[in-house]
Amino acid sequence: MLPVEFFTRYPWAGQNFMRYARAAHRSVKRGARRAVSLAFADAA
Repeated sequence: MLPVEFFTRYPWAGQNFMRYARAAHRSVKRGARRAVSLAFADAA
């Protein structure tokens, strides 16, 4: 089953997917920001 077919058949799954994708994106972005901050703190 293609993702389009799956999300058409189960619309709640698409909503959950977007919610978790946003949360994962925020977490990765936060971690990357912290890693950059720590890297520059060590260089100073």
